[in-house]
This record gives sequence, C-alpha cells and structure tokens, in this order.
Amino acid sequence: MIAIAGKKHSGKDTFFELLQKQNPGFVRISLADFLREDARLLPGVKTLEAHPVYPQDIKKEMLRPLWKAAADVMKAAYGEQFFIRRTVSDINANPRPVYVVTDCRLRSEAKAFREHFDCKVVHIVRPSSEPKEVDTHKTETEPALIKADYSIYNNRDGLGYLEATAKEIAEEYFPNE
Repeated sequence: MIAIAGKKHSGKDTFFELLQKQNPGFVRISLADFLREDARLLPGVKTLEAHPVYPQDIKKEMLRPLWKAAADVMKAAYGEQFFIRRTVSDINANPRPVYVVTDCRLRSEAKAFREHFDCKVVHIVRPSSEPKEVDTHKTETEPALIKADYSIYNNRDGLGYLEATAKEIAEEYFPNE
C-alpha cells in the first residue's frame, strides 16, 4: 500500500494518476469516498456537481466545507478512527495488488495503515499552493507532521519531477514489469 499525504491542492490525485500511468495495478482508494457518495444525497449537491459552468476544482472547493463538517460529525458520533476502520475493512474485503490511499491527512491514519499493511507514505508538499488565508483544520496542519518514506516537493519543472518519482516508486512495487 501507498498512502499519499499532503494538504489540499498539493497534487495527491495527480501523483496517483502518474503512478497508475506507470502501472494500472495501482488501485485508488480514499478515506472519504463513501462520505462523498452520501453527500450526493443532500439537496443541491448533485446539481452542483453536474453544473456545466463551474470547473471541477471550483466545485470541489465549494463542497469541501460540507465534507469537512460531515467528517467531523461522523468522527464525533463513531470515534476518531471511524474512517480508518472503514477503509481498512474495505481493503481487507477486496484485496488488490497495491492500493493507493489518496487522502492520508492525519498521523493516526498513516500509523494505522503502517500497522495493518506494508505501507509506504509519500508526502507531497506544494509551496505554490499555500492559500492566502491559513486553514487551521487539522487535515491541513497534520500532513507536515506525518513521518514519510518519500517527500516530494511539487514545485519543480511541471510534471517531470512528479513523473520521475512516480516511476521510481512504481518500479519499487512492480520491479519485474
């Protein structure tokens, strides 16, 4: 397993796409996949997602406060480890060659993935994406505190550096392909 850590807009999903380009055996999973699915049941969410004018990144930013609030409510109701337990259960129920968690944002998440799986953590930092207003939510402050096996600074020569690093990591997991 690979867990990708980083703040919003750091390039976590882009890095997964580059990994999968190297080898389609990488399977994406997100701690919040089911939360986003449930949020689509709320009035207006499907309409916003289908809106033809707003770009995808703008839609995501508009929905992010809803997802954060819902996650906080779920953790308050079911415990801080709720998303971790759910994701670990999903992975154990559907074994695949290599899962890639694209939203590892807390130290407890990285720790749990290392305890349950042979997990490498990739921390992506993108200084150019730092917002003007500081987001103090723990999902934005803790990624820098996660002990990473790889640290990637996503501010070099476009996608070239990310592609080279994705290739290196993919070859580590699939050395004979």
